[in-house]
Amino acid sequence: MTITVIDDDENILELYSDYLETLGYQDVKLYQDSKPFQAQSFVDDVVKESSVILCDIRMPDVDGKEIMDRVIESRKTLGKYVLFIFISGIPKDYYPCTSDGWGALVKADDMIGKPITLDEMKQVLELHGIFPMNGIVADFDEDAG
Repeated sequence: MTITVIDDDENILELYSDYLETLGYQDVKLYQDSKPFQAQSFVDDVVKESSVILCDIRMPDVDGKEIMDRVIESRKTLGKYVLFIFISGIPKDYYPCTSDGWGALVKADDMIGKPITLDEMKQVLELHGIFPMNGIVADFDEDAG
């Protein structure tokens, strides 16, 4: 299982990579440059290899909503479902929750707000049935030093 993270902030990429590795996910792909996502063929390749895509909404080169639309198109043409979760600087509590979930407002499967904690990352992935392939989920205590 591959989890792809797209964010223009290198610190966020490193943090999320650390979180995912701590949770037991071994195959994490990071993209700081969103320009390649302008090409549908590139998005198709990412969708083929990914189970989950975590994508920042606001980036300088390609807007996260544009990437999401390309991922939705790839889902249709490839017949492959990949979970798409937006990363937003605005907490998801700010957005109305519908019966379709938090991301329904923007057609995403879900939405997480920055900053996100390790526990929140674990919860959002498990909510969608995403567990590490090795079955190991790290035991952690965020309050521990």
